Amino acid sequence: MKRTSVLIALAIFCIIATGFSATTSASTHSAECHGCTSQNMANTAMQTTEQGTVFVFNKVSKDVKKYAVFTEFVDSDPFTKVTNAFIQPTPADLKDDYADWIDLVATAVAGAIDLPGDFPIATIAGALEDLQYFEGQLQFEYRNNNLAGFQSGLRALVRSWGSANIPFASFGSLIAPPRLTIRFSDGSSVEVEITSSYNATTGNYDVSVATTYANSALDSEGNPIPSSVSGLGWSGFSVTGSSMVLAEWIARAQAAGVPFLGPSSPPPTGGTMECEIHGEVIYCEVRENQ
Repeated sequence: MKRTSVLIALAIFCIIATGFSATTSASTHSAECHGCTSQNMANTAMQTTEQGTVFVFNKVSKDVKKYAVFTEFVDSDPFTKVTNAFIQPTPADLKDDYADWIDLVATAVAGAIDLPGDFPIATIAGALEDLQYFEGQLQFEYRNNNLAGFQSGLRALVRSWGSANIPFASFGSLIAPPRLTIRFSDGSSVEVEITSSYNATTGNYDVSVATTYANSALDSEGNPIPSSVSGLGWSGFSVTGSSMVLAEWIARAQAAGVPFLGPSSPPPTGGTMECEIHGEVIYCEVRENQ
């Protein structure tokens, strides 16, 4: 009778195991294990699922490994199962595109990305006056691959990611865009982050608007941008540039409540705007290039 019970139990386990395998063997997952050894990456794969395919990403080594994970039921009394991860050939384009993306991000983070010469905003002052417009223009440049190749790099990675049948739901957490320093034509700068999201309707990974960290704004000398006249930050401020550059800085100073000595319009040929304390009041003055 005991032998019959054991056989029945084993038969039930075979049915459960078969059903489990049939419903999950085709599943594909992604996981992170940055700075890990190959063994730790395999362990991560086994911790991710009991049955299916797992791609483990390691940005420190700029590597991707593909594992086939299987769970085997080895005993019925007590019920015992063992999970193993077996290394599989990783698509070469996925490995290359992931490594290229890591290199691209590292290069961008190490320095500033210069905006194209025809960008419609010349200074951080102009950007801060209308952040929505600035972010819209920045997204346009991104989509046209004018920001250090980020669009083409992301597009290549999305393509190889989809070819490997990895769910895009996890793409954003693994390939999170870093904060990038954007530099304007006058040398001023600000940090931005271009966010992305998975579109469940289209099945694509879309680039959305940029997020600007206004508190990171710096003038061309690397000084924080003054926010108001009351903070005395405009005292000693000076900028020289084209008519467009001066117009944006004049508008920014006026928005902060800084009065002007003489005309506040930029000279057609460019010039200099200087702000100093006169008595107990901060004033700015515009001078034409000589």
